Amino acid sequence: MGIVTRGLAETNRKLDGLANASQVIAKTMPDVARNMRGEAVDAFDHQVDPWGEDWMPPTPRTLARRKERKNSEKALIDTAKLFDSAHVTSTPNTAAITFGEGIDDPRAEANLKGHGKVPPRAFLPIKPDGTEAPPQAYLDRVFAPLVNALKKVFS
Repeated sequence: MGIVTRGLAETNRKLDGLANASQVIAKTMPDVARNMRGEAVDAFDHQVDPWGEDWMPPTPRTLARRKERKNSEKALIDTAKLFDSAHVTSTPNTAAITFGEGIDDPRAEANLKGHGKVPPRAFLPIKPDGTEAPPQAYLDRVFAPLVNALKKVFS
């Protein structure tokens, strides 16, 4: 008389995958951070927020001033200081993007949320009230390297 255990090989394989998952996450966080920057670059290039809505174009007066100075006609690409200030960082379990002197840079906040006559032009998935609200398509693109790497670990 006795008993036989079955399925432990599969259980052990899954446990090995869990042990490797933290290493996989750490290795892919720089890619996630780069994808976050890529999403912001696309927003500036296409003048569209993370939810697919077109940015309000610059006013005719603003366009006239920019034309005199030979600057871009695109919204938020006047001197390019804000765009050029994008900085990505990552740790073994986080990825981040900041603009300007830090997350509370006044230029970034004014353009994300709108200020006075400046309409909101979101280049990050932050709503005018300050809440983070990334759409699923944004999350899918940003986290694709991590999801794909973890699928390999657990397949």
